[in-house]
Amino acid sequence: MTRSFDLRNLKLLGLLLGTLATLPVVRADKYFETLREDRYVPVHCRDFGVKNFREVREWFVYGIDGYQKRGFDYEYPVSRTEATWLWEAFKKNKEPTEWPRNLDREVELIKTHKEPMGFEFGSEGEVLELLALVDLEERFSRRDYFMTGGLVYRSRPEAPTTGELDLLVGDMKTCNIVAVGEAKLGSSGLSKAKEQIARFKGFLRSRMGQRLEIFSQLNY
Repeated sequence: MTRSFDLRNLKLLGLLLGTLATLPVVRADKYFETLREDRYVPVHCRDFGVKNFREVREWFVYGIDGYQKRGFDYEYPVSRTEATWLWEAFKKNKEPTEWPRNLDREVELIKTHKEPMGFEFGSEGEVLELLALVDLEERFSRRDYFMTGGLVYRSRPEAPTTGELDLLVGDMKTCNIVAVGEAKLGSSGLSKAKEQIARFKGFLRSRMGQRLEIFSQLNY
């Protein structure tokens, strides 16, 4: 009798576990979704939420060589042509017989970081995103901060994507994002980047339900 009772309980438990396994996973915040699996982000910081953006201190735009003169905040010393060559080499496995110049450093950086950062180079712009994230280490120590990106957000759960954030700098301990940036290969992308940043600020204000206090060097 006891054995029969135990077997029935086990069967019920199995059915219950099976049902739970088929239920959708509910995240802490459904407004965000990461496009890349970035292993550099601490495990306890991988579920982004609106609360993680309450302490943003800087908003910026990254460009390529010479773009600071055109109004960009930061630049990575690579040309538009070189970015295209790098993208074709890694996306299309089409390494040129001759590079525009010595790009050994950039090639090694991409080889080192593309897999752990989850880059697949679906677009040329991702070349600059990766190089910019590595370049940010000059200003933010890896011991205290993590650099990532490819985070999309939406106005409400299950709604179409509202926008994407290219560059994020977060605190290793608190997971709070301290800097948000966009990366643009073309000089005409500066105005679009500013619009994207303004849109995200508006999104944060609407979700927080209060005035968003941000301290920034930039009036984006």
